[in-house]
Amino acid sequence: MAAREAQMSACMMPDGSVRPYDAANEPRPCAIGNGSRDGFLFNCNAHPLGKFFQHTIKGAIMQTIRRVHDKEIPRYDRQAYVYDVQDAKIEAVEKRMDGLESGIREVRDLQKQILYAIIALFGASILTLIGVIAGRAIDFKVFLP
Repeated sequence: MAAREAQMSACMMPDGSVRPYDAANEPRPCAIGNGSRDGFLFNCNAHPLGKFFQHTIKGAIMQTIRRVHDKEIPRYDRQAYVYDVQDAKIEAVEKRMDGLESGIREVRDLQKQILYAIIALFGASILTLIGVIAGRAIDFKVFLP
């Protein structure tokens, strides 16, 4: 097998150093095995294994996705999980969920009111502290020549 033309590229290693490598003939040195979270092991545009994925495997995946979108989704029965008969248990669960949602809304409103009260107390404390410091400064004639 003839050697492919070299396509030099650079890869940043985990220690911060930059290592040059041949993208057409070598795996990426910064990618650790096929389980790497730092990209593919082989260059997708230059290395034969990357080209195999891009042109063969990816094409099959895209064709499967198109088939599902075009043929399978329209055949899906959207009413399959809608119950015509109202069961007492389902009604009880729905009623309980409505109660929980309104309770969550009330808690959020209460949290906002408490937060505003804390902010107001903090602001008042800061203003009081400033007043005390300024009063003490006047008592000790710090600001007056």
